[in-house]
Amino acid sequence: MTRSGPAYMHRRLVSAERSEAVGTGSTKVHAIHSSAGFSLMEVMAVVAALAILMAISFPPLFAYTKSIGFKNAVNEVREDLNSAHEDAMSEATASQVYGISFNTGAYEGGTYDIFQTNPDPNNVVRTVQLGSGVYIDSASCTGGTPPTTETDCYFYAKGTATPGTIVICQNSCARQEQLTIVALSGRVDET
Repeated sequence: MTRSGPAYMHRRLVSAERSEAVGTGSTKVHAIHSSAGFSLMEVMAVVAALAILMAISFPPLFAYTKSIGFKNAVNEVREDLNSAHEDAMSEATASQVYGISFNTGAYEGGTYDIFQTNPDPNNVVRTVQLGSGVYIDSASCTGGTPPTTETDCYFYAKGTATPGTIVICQNSCARQEQLTIVALSGRVDET
């Protein structure tokens, strides 16, 4: 091994600085030591701090995303009711109606069918599946023509509708919203 060249001189200079700094208590050793990276204790402290911050922030974030999912489901039902109302006014004849048939209950109530003319399965335009944990707790639309079941809400060509209420729940109705259909105008209100 040769004792000349830039690499040898650099090692010799660093070695000399270390030996000089160790003997005098100078900060040169600290500067050389800190340039090597972080110690295990420093890295563990940062990881622990990040873990604590994540543990504090995740529960509210999870609750917020569930809340957003519920609001989206309520908005989707309202938009579909309004769409059925608009379709009935623009396309339906006096004998043809548009409507939504709700499947109610905590286990089956996460779906509803949008239909044309009557709730016959052959006339279903589309079936909608609500988000996880969201369901139609009850739907009560009465007084429709043709005679309806309580969970079928109709919209007619003149803009009228069967009056009714739809209760949308999440997590055993810990959170719920109610939509009301006004008979004379077919308007859908959130109450």
